[in-house]
Amino acid sequence: MDSTPEIYRSTDYERFHLINGNRNIVPKKVEKIVGDVEKGLDLFPFCPIIVCEVDGKLNIIDGQHRFKASRELKKPIYYVVAENISIRDIARMNNNTDKWKFNDFMDCYIKLGMGDYVVLRDFIRKYRVNHAPALALLANGSAVTAKGVSEKFKDGEFKVNHLERATEVMDLTIKLFDRYKFCRDRNLIEAVSRLMGKDLWELDRMEEKLTKHPGMMDQCTSYKTYIMLIEQIYNMSAQHRKIIY
Repeated sequence: MDSTPEIYRSTDYERFHLINGNRNIVPKKVEKIVGDVEKGLDLFPFCPIIVCEVDGKLNIIDGQHRFKASRELKKPIYYVVAENISIRDIARMNNNTDKWKFNDFMDCYIKLGMGDYVVLRDFIRKYRVNHAPALALLANGSAVTAKGVSEKFKDGEFKVNHLERATEVMDLTIKLFDRYKFCRDRNLIEAVSRLMGKDLWELDRMEEKLTKHPGMMDQCTSYKTYIMLIEQIYNMSAQHRKIIY
């Protein structure tokens, strides 16, 4: 039995509805599609949008930019009807094609009411940190990405397990190293994370040493190198060298 879905066409634009959870419309993307069609590249019949039918309404699951462009051009909407498919399923599908970016996934799941993604967004905004260490810190309490975190994030399964620790790590990293442009370097964040657990250094002394010798601190390529450098700065002019890690 042929399982290929039938492609329909319609000019009844009012039947189609954008749904909560999909990506935001990007006007420039719509303009580009319109421009391509006006130049003769009309691929609408070959790239139908995906909809699900609910109470007679056709909710657009995928292809909202093509829908907007078709409507603007007063061209028929080509579409296929998918049953038992959701925005979450589309997000997973686009994960495989690399079509969606990090913010697309995050915004999608926020719109679907997933609180962990709201926490993640707010954490990234507050600390202006890249998404990779933010994901790792919140999920695992470490800035080093554990296997599967990215996949869980894209699949809508990301969970915030260590908000308090992640907050403490970022607060301390910024307190000590905010003067440096590499303050939010993932390896530096991981170095601070590991040093926090040792309780072997005096923060006042560390701040004092960094103030006296700011030029000694430099960007490193691994958290281990950062730890060694931090230890070296910590022991500057000390009579007795103290190992802090």
